Amino acid sequence: MPNTLALLHGAPDHVIELFKANAIRQEIPSGIEISREGDSCAFFPIVESGSIRVYKLSRDGHEVTLYRIREGESCILTLSCLVRSALFPAHARVEKDCALYLVPAVTFKAWSSTEPFWRDYVIGHLSTTLDRVVGLVENMLFRSVEMRIVDALLEHSREEGRSIAATHQDIANEIGSAREVISRNLKEMEREGLVSLGRGEIRILDRSRLLRMSELL
Repeated sequence: MPNTLALLHGAPDHVIELFKANAIRQEIPSGIEISREGDSCAFFPIVESGSIRVYKLSRDGHEVTLYRIREGESCILTLSCLVRSALFPAHARVEKDCALYLVPAVTFKAWSSTEPFWRDYVIGHLSTTLDRVVGLVENMLFRSVEMRIVDALLEHSREEGRSIAATHQDIANEIGSAREVISRNLKEMEREGLVSLGRGEIRILDRSRLLRMSELL
């Protein structure tokens, strides 16, 4: 194990040894779809680095992001599948080159029953991810498409002048809308001096104003 996961810091020695003995480390490049709707859940994944996007696909082909899995995190839907012996109800794609650990499902369920450390991890992770999903539902119900675009841009940008490597279709997939609607809104935002649009990229020009828009509406 090249690096001990941050989530294992402070864990009892025997928990760390169990993890080292049973977890399988994999490196997966961006763009790879690692789970599809209807797949069985044979492993419990924990991300060491990178990012995985979990999303739903509608009958007409529209995507909507449910949540992302980042360093030290796992997948709440996988956890639900393991508990209920159900099939995976969404899709998961590596968004940024990812290193992750895979714990066999049977092993992880045994740990959750016998090790307080893993029970606490599961409960804490459930709470955090459910908060994100509730936020997603609230955004879908109560925020306009324009505001959801603003939220998506802010999620991907931490500073002024940063270029986001994303197409209009990528943003549409992010928030569950149509590309034409996204393009129309982004062009209006460009006219207002908020962003600059390029081929396959969106540059943030006025992040402070985007933040004010997000907070007010």
